[in-house]
Amino acid sequence: MIQANKICKTYRRGKTEVSALRNVSFQIQSGESVSLLGKSGSGKTTLLNLLAGLDRPTSGELQVGDISLSDCNKNTLDVYRQKSVGVVFQQFRLIRHRTAYQNIELPLLVSGEAGGILKGNFAVAPLREAGLDDSKLDFHQFPPITPGIALAEDAPTDTFHIPANATNKDNARAFLRFVASASEQTEINNGKNLGQLPVNSMSSVDDDKFLNEGFAMLSSNSPGGVAQFFDRDFPAEMAQAAMEGMQEFMVFPQNLDDILERLESVRQDVY
Repeated sequence: MIQANKICKTYRRGKTEVSALRNVSFQIQSGESVSLLGKSGSGKTTLLNLLAGLDRPTSGELQVGDISLSDCNKNTLDVYRQKSVGVVFQQFRLIRHRTAYQNIELPLLVSGEAGGILKGNFAVAPLREAGLDDSKLDFHQFPPITPGIALAEDAPTDTFHIPANATNKDNARAFLRFVASASEQTEINNGKNLGQLPVNSMSSVDDDKFLNEGFAMLSSNSPGGVAQFFDRDFPAEMAQAAMEGMQEFMVFPQNLDDILERLESVRQDVY
């Protein structure tokens, strides 16, 4: 329940006092939906800021549940805003030096709902460039969830395709040979660039902490196998057919040959 008793809010502009709210009293029951209407400058935003714990009344009593917003301390207000209030602001209200994803992650860390933020290995290089050394970064395998089920991992597979109607197939093949060559795969995937394991088995792998740990995990600590998945770079038709095939295989594994035949048919149509 929300209860306001003669709340006032006064702002000071230089030597002038501006009264935004004067002796406002009301009561809202739990589960009740309320709309706040009024002309510009009538105090709607001021009242919402008080209810959200973003500001305090100058006088009067404002109670939300068992919390007195009029006289509680800052820590109580922080927890109240974090746990009990949802506000859609007119402005973006984002932390400017953080990305949109980081603005979402930060409240989860602060509230204790997340103990850490998982980033793919592709994030290691830019994090190192930003000043984090390996003492502040770590590599973890997901823990077992269901006892008795072997740990398995998923890993993307990069494939390159030449369109059937391409007019420069010779150049395309030369480019693919270059990209997949041992030397280029070594350079592209080293710890200073992508920080990934190369697709060419003849490539060299950097003596990098995270590459070594990732290789060990995929090679010897994934007894349940390594699944390969279609990522967002695939055409929608191919990805949809693959997802439908995977879902069918999980329920009817005996249909594997039919599923693979359908995927090959879609592949020929798409590529």
